[in-house]
Amino acid sequence: MDVLPPGTILQLMYLKERISGLEPGRFFEMGAGAGHMSHLLLSLGGIESFRFVTDNDRNVA
Repeated sequence: MDVLPPGTILQLMYLKERISGLEPGRFFEMGAGAGHMSHLLLSLGGIESFRFVTDNDRNVA
């Protein structure tokens, strides 16, 4: 398990707080990151519309 930088932790906390009242739905995340936002959204019941798995993504879960 990776240790996340403080800025990433705060960003994920903020996102979780902002979407906490929404019903789960589909999302599309595109980027070269490690997939932390996708992991958060999936853990809250979201359904990813498209997934292109990279080596970084495999290390998040």
